[in-house]
Amino acid sequence: MAQERGPSGIRGSGEKGSESAFGRWLEGFLLRTAIRVAGRRAESPVRLGDPETYLGLTHGAVIQNPLYYPDQQGERLITRQTRGGAWRGYDFNRPEVFSKGSDKPPIRLYYAGQLWAFVPPAIEGNPPDVRTPIAVSARLLYDMDVLATLDAYSTETLVGLGLLAVESYRETFRRVGVYERYAAELEARSLSDDPVYQVTPKGNTLVFLLGDGGDPAPRRNLISAFSVLGVPRPEPA
Repeated sequence: MAQERGPSGIRGSGEKGSESAFGRWLEGFLLRTAIRVAGRRAESPVRLGDPETYLGLTHGAVIQNPLYYPDQQGERLITRQTRGGAWRGYDFNRPEVFSKGSDKPPIRLYYAGQLWAFVPPAIEGNPPDVRTPIAVSARLLYDMDVLATLDAYSTETLVGLGLLAVESYRETFRRVGVYERYAAELEARSLSDDPVYQVTPKGNTLVFLLGDGGDPAPRRNLISAFSVLGVPRPEPA
């Protein structure tokens, strides 16, 4: 497979997302948005509304395919698998990071799709344990250099950039404070030492699972948020 570009030149093998209808739309979106952002006055910022609808997975979220994660009641683990080339994700900390009032839609915890990410140049050199503040992520659409880094990335590349880490289920669940609740089940299923990807503090809200044959909800949320800039919605694939 041909090498693909990334924030620092050449990146890993990647997925097929950049060849999809959504990938083609994103290329046009980046150009149109860069022009619009460049022409806006600093005192008239873009208003994107609720950040939870367009920011990525938070620190501690897990990604794998198939993935074992808590059911809605938090009583047992369930497993889900998506198609090849895509991933399942579960965002443990999202309700705490994005607390909402009772009049808002419930916060989504379950995701599926291809792996996409922003890699802002300002944080690219940070170590994985330095948390990217939400305020930084929420200003992505103001910065053309950041917009240019939105792309489909391989897990290996994001691990190399420090946005993801490879840990065991034991360690990932322990990091988010739920290991004791599921320890017996993890051991009974011989899952404790199995590898899983976890969003690092550096990757906080910068990593996405965007639906392309998987779960379309994250893709709809991102498109809806970007549409406030007047960007046309993409045609269905």
